[in-house]
Formats: sequence, C-alpha cells, structure tokens
Amino acid sequence: MPTEADPILATELTKDEYARLAAESTFVLPVGILEEHGPHLPLGTDTFQVEAVVNEAAEATDAVVLPTMNYGNCHSTQPFPGSISLPFDTVRTLAEEILRELARHDVASVAIVSGHAGGGHMRALKQAGRDVLGDHPQMRIALLSEWDVLFPLGGETLNGETVPEADGHAGTMETARIRHLRPELVDDSPPGEHFPQEEGFELASEPDEGMPKGYMGDPSRATPELGEGLHDAAVEALKELFDDLAPEGEPGL
Repeated sequence: MPTEADPILATELTKDEYARLAAESTFVLPVGILEEHGPHLPLGTDTFQVEAVVNEAAEATDAVVLPTMNYGNCHSTQPFPGSISLPFDTVRTLAEEILRELARHDVASVAIVSGHAGGGHMRALKQAGRDVLGDHPQMRIALLSEWDVLFPLGGETLNGETVPEADGHAGTMETARIRHLRPELVDDSPPGEHFPQEEGFELASEPDEGMPKGYMGDPSRATPELGEGLHDAAVEALKELFDDLAPEGEPGL
C-alpha cells in the first residue's frame, strides 16, 4: 500500500485496490530503453527521465503507475555498445499485450509515456494502441513522448535558462535533465557542440552514420537549472493529461 506522499504503484496494490482503481484512475505505462547517450550520459538516461516525471505527475493526480516497459527500438544508436534494440514487431506486441491485459481487467484510461522518442519505437507503440482500441473502443489511450512537450519549448526561458532551439539526442536538454536528476552519473567534462551532417535523400548504409559520435547538440551548455525547468515543464503537461484522461469519479486510494 503506497503512502499519501508517494505515487500509486501498481506493484504495491492488492487485487481489490487494483480492481477499484481500474474504473476511477488513469493508469500510466512508462516506457524507457537501454541506449547509448554519448560518452557522457548513462545508458538508462531515457528511463531515468520518464520515471521521474511520471512518478511526480502521478503523485499529484492519483494516477496509477505500472512497471516500466524498459526496452524499445532504436536505429541510429543501435551499433553502439550498450544499446539494446528490439524489433518493431516485438515492441508493438509487448505494448499491445500489456494494453489487452489492462482492458481485460476493465482499466478505463491509459497513458503511455515514453522517454525514448525514436521514430520506429513510437510508431510501434502507436500501432499497439490503435489495435487495442479497435477491439476495446470503450478504452481511452493516450500516447506521447516527453519530447513532444519539451522540444517545442526551444527559445523559451525556463528557470532562468534558455532552452536551445536546435538540440538532439544526448545534447543540451538531456544532459541538463540528468544533471538535475542524477548528477553523479554525468561525466564531469561533457563534449562540445556536434551536429551530424544531414543525410538528405540518400539512405545511409550503416545506422550510426547519421550520429557518428553518439550525440547531437551541445552537452557542454547543460546546467542543472535548465534540467529542473525542463523536468517541471514535463510534469505539468503530464498532470494535465492524467487529469483529462481520468474517468469520472474520485480517483485515488
């Protein structure tokens, strides 16, 4: 049983608590990945970020947090050590079967929140949601990556720091967020600006040709203050989403 100061975790519920909350609360499926993030950030960067924002938003809204789906699909980072990329159909099937089990137990609303924003990865999650909605149209399913909320903030000022207008994988924003959340895991001297050359219309023969150094942006500009501002912005967006998705009634234990 979680306390009032903690998010409601599905792993800590009894079967009867779970059954009651299924009709009253938004259930949240965080999705992470084990993936390289340059020479300066840990492999679990996307997982650390999504779990932190989901838990904080869920605590404020009485959403129920499911165990993290901790593997996904990546392309340009796949060749690097530490990246574990599952095939598209594996990611889709895993997400779909989780959603179908939630539907079987009459869960009314689900938010899938991914810390990883790879194109194939997000398409797999979207297809899973659509397939389940085809059989369970009474459910409400939302899908987003945190970066759907954060990248549009480019040029704005958060917590006294300017959000970069051009950034990417393991760049300023991700480095700032991990400096805020897990500073002990960030290299003391992160690399400087690097933007890989655009591929144009020609396809690369090797996936990592589009990101040869394993990052994109300027990690050296990252500050924990910017990371905190980005974290707070993501939390506020998720709080609104979780509340909007919640079924009618009084959620919470």
